[in-house]
Amino acid sequence: MALTLTRMKWWRRHHPVLCRKVVSILAFWPDEKVLLMEGRRGERLGRYLVNGFTPAPRSASALDRYSTGLGEWLRAFAGGHPRYGADIEPLLGMQARRRDDGRLTVNARCLLEKRIERGRRAAHALSREGLTSARSWADRFDLDAITAAFGDHEPAGFIHGDVKPDNVLIRDGDLTVIDWWTTPRVSWSLADVASFAGNLWLYGKCPAADRVWRCFAQAYYQGGLDDRTRQAVDLVATIMCLTVAAENTRQWSLSKMVVRGWCQRFARRLLTTASPIARV
Repeated sequence: MALTLTRMKWWRRHHPVLCRKVVSILAFWPDEKVLLMEGRRGERLGRYLVNGFTPAPRSASALDRYSTGLGEWLRAFAGGHPRYGADIEPLLGMQARRRDDGRLTVNARCLLEKRIERGRRAAHALSREGLTSARSWADRFDLDAITAAFGDHEPAGFIHGDVKPDNVLIRDGDLTVIDWWTTPRVSWSLADVASFAGNLWLYGKCPAADRVWRCFAQAYYQGGLDDRTRQAVDLVATIMCLTVAAENTRQWSLSKMVVRGWCQRFARRLLTTASPIARV
């Protein structure tokens, strides 16, 4: 928690404009082991994404504006400034490095390999719960080709780490990003994008979720998603969702068959349906 305060102070000092969209962290309360945050009122973006919800024309326009704004802000956040001094070191995440010229890079191939291993563990856990088909989750990916497409010196940037609709508050035409417990840190910004795609996918077949992703992706990737990026985002989002399904299945006892059944149905959908990025 103390590290979070240090990181936020560094970021506010170097990027005051970007910080205006971030909830303010006030203090650390050691007895409770929590961070005290400045109160921010607003509606969570996730409220608009309930299963099957189709926004009316007026609310659809607002949804487009919020989604585009989030994509533009997260893109600016990830980019920041291309060069930093030695004071960036405390913010470097796993596999991130600062080159001698100040540029930030990350070993994206290693991060992909770690996530693939995480996906295999999640599939194994699901198969133990009776979903034996989970072992085939990777059949629609060429894992070797995807990992080979990324090197150990990919551009790095600031990441939030848990970008999802419920961590975006909207009010009076503006948005605020919340839940900054372990950020900001420097890592692979594609992982933040994939996290958002995966969290939207968790809402199921929802026109509003598809609309949010389309506007967000077009704002974040202003030149469009190339095949390399598309496949990596799809892969990381799939692994994230598999992990969520495995964790939820493991947490509930046999008496919670409704929840276990939902997790298994969701996992089956993961095995046969491309993530939302395939529809952009």
